[in-house]
Amino acid sequence: MAKSYTQYICQDCGYSNPRYLGRCPNCGNWDTMAEERIEKSSPSSSASSARFNATSVPRPIQDIHSDEEKRMQLKHQEFSRVLGGGLVPGSINLIGGDPGIGKSTLLLQIALEIAENETVLYVSGEESERQIKMRADRLQRDQDGKVHPLMRKGESEYKDNSMSNPSLSSVQLIELMHKHPKVIERPIVVFKDKAIIGRPPENVLNLI
Repeated sequence: MAKSYTQYICQDCGYSNPRYLGRCPNCGNWDTMAEERIEKSSPSSSASSARFNATSVPRPIQDIHSDEEKRMQLKHQEFSRVLGGGLVPGSINLIGGDPGIGKSTLLLQIALEIAENETVLYVSGEESERQIKMRADRLQRDQDGKVHPLMRKGESEYKDNSMSNPSLSSVQLIELMHKHPKVIERPIVVFKDKAIIGRPPENVLNLI
């Protein structure tokens, strides 16, 4: 029997929360949370009663081989480091964290990277197809290199925080710019959903 519940979904970035929020904690925009009803199917009794059957016998530890597993190297260096040097094919990894911390964004970013060479099946138990599509479109737009021109690359903070790392998305770069405002090139002119350096003044004409 299908069950339904209410989620408030940001219409700008796809962030969801069970309660209404005046400001989206993910993208920071105001009055973008809209109420949506989510249908969720309950697991079948046969699936819930399934059991994993396997036989195992005790073995001396010296007889157990610990050969290094072949790992998939990812552009996201910090994520690869946490996994011990890369993603092991066939492994199961549990990613945990507080709501809104960016788990879905990170995993979709990794999925899009792997999908460049492999087939990826992305399964979600909460987010709608529309939410996933909105986030994927935003992440793919982030790869266009629109943020780096807005940064002062000669500052020590830019180098110390590896802001030139190509695996960083625009969302991550903007967070770093907010944390280290010294790297922000000035003046920046913002018009609708675009931004550009206001030097020389003629650059502003490209936004109009």
